[in-house]
Amino acid sequence: MATRHFHLANEEAVYALSGSGTARVGDDVLPLRPGDYLALPAGAGHAHRIDNDGAEPLEYLIFSTMNDPDVMVYPDSNKLAVFAGSPPGGDASARHFETVLDLAVQREYWDGE
Repeated sequence: MATRHFHLANEEAVYALSGSGTARVGDDVLPLRPGDYLALPAGAGHAHRIDNDGAEPLEYLIFSTMNDPDVMVYPDSNKLAVFAGSPPGGDASARHFETVLDLAVQREYWDGE
């Protein structure tokens, strides 16, 4: 997880297996060591990013509720991603729709109608 993001539909959890790193969750920066478990509820207050801060690879498992559809917001890069038919990490061939939007480009709801 290199880019800080949060989900609007899915909860995630992280279980650290080996190596060391940091987890930025909301406004907090937390150490991440083998055996650590992070629960990441949906919503802006739990925007998260994981970084390796050690010499060895940081290995971890990520669990997700895999709800569909899902919307992911990337607050640092001002983007929004939408997935329908299969959530992020799911079967991409089953996905009906996927897009990444630049939130700096705004349109009114009725534009072009």
